[in-house]
Amino acid sequence: VGHAIVVQSGDAPANAWDTQFFVKAPRKFEEGEKIRFSMKYKADKPANSESQAHNEPGGYMHWAFVGSPSFTTEWKEHVYNGVIAANQAGANTIAFNLSVFKEANTYYFDDIKWEIEESGNKIPQTPEEKADTLTWAMDRWIAGMMEATEGYVLAWDVVNEPLSGADGNGDGLYDLQSVTNVSEADAKNNFYWQDYLGDNYVRTAVQQARTHGPADMKLFINDYNLESDWDDNQKLKSLIQWIEKWEADGVTVIDGIGTQMHVSYHANPTTQASKEEHIVKMYELMAATGKLVRITELDMGFVGEDGTSVKTKDMTEEQHKAMAEFYKFIIRKYFEIIPVSQRYGIAHWCPTDSPETSSWRGGEPVGLWTEGGFYRKHTYAGFADGLS
Repeated sequence: VGHAIVVQSGDAPANAWDTQFFVKAPRKFEEGEKIRFSMKYKADKPANSESQAHNEPGGYMHWAFVGSPSFTTEWKEHVYNGVIAANQAGANTIAFNLSVFKEANTYYFDDIKWEIEESGNKIPQTPEEKADTLTWAMDRWIAGMMEATEGYVLAWDVVNEPLSGADGNGDGLYDLQSVTNVSEADAKNNFYWQDYLGDNYVRTAVQQARTHGPADMKLFINDYNLESDWDDNQKLKSLIQWIEKWEADGVTVIDGIGTQMHVSYHANPTTQASKEEHIVKMYELMAATGKLVRITELDMGFVGEDGTSVKTKDMTEEQHKAMAEFYKFIIRKYFEIIPVSQRYGIAHWCPTDSPETSSWRGGEPVGLWTEGGFYRKHTYAGFADGLS
């Protein structure tokens, strides 16, 4: 017998179900599904049995499910092929009634298998077939977007956040994001076109947007951490080189670069000076490309001397004023460094401070207005002074 499952029944049972053996499937079945159930079985004494449909072990639904195996003292195989009926829908468990035989007995089960028939083509596609299918899907989606917006969208982040923050292959450029180099959560929740269409997928997206969109539409590549001081703006430098590579075909034209700028004011003077220095460097690098420059998602938190973010409820007026000065700096430097012909605007990300329950910088003073009452903050004044 070795590894078999062994079930013993009692003597002189009152009901056929006094001894039951449950086999639970990994999920509940739906009406119309085709199933196959198989197992090997035998008993110490020849005996008949019945099977019931349950929605959990002990949750009786119907008196018949996968047939009535007849046990002998030799191993046999029971195979059932069938379709889930309406009165079995929601079942996930077989209950074998082992007290049909009215004497004590020992039953053995082995090699138990559930199978579900699935419709459709299950032959894996080749990489070429996947690329072809996804190119078609991208074209259909971009065409649909352009049709839905009826020509009034004239600027579009045709590609958002393409770069990772690491150079895995040592070529001096940050790699494109991929399911292979992101966090487990991102790998689970995000889809990366470049994993299927290759490094030049941006060319495809741009070509399709040009085909379906207005003739004067401006196309941007948008990304975050372009002002990063910890790597001396390496993400931006990499993005600029990636854009040069994509445009090297002589056909692809990317009009501008969007920098998100989710920043923080740092109470540590040395850290704050470094942040400001690399914002200036970012503007200088972007200006040198000759492309349009847009701040796309500007907001700001406050980081205390201890390196932790300060919540709105704990902010002092002096800290609010420091944030206002930083806003003024960011916006004034934009106008000082970016030529008029390359300016494409500034978008603020958070009108009001973030609620404690928010998944985005929860409880932080990121707004230009207060969360409650919508009062203008010092940051509103700093932002306005920068624009003036």
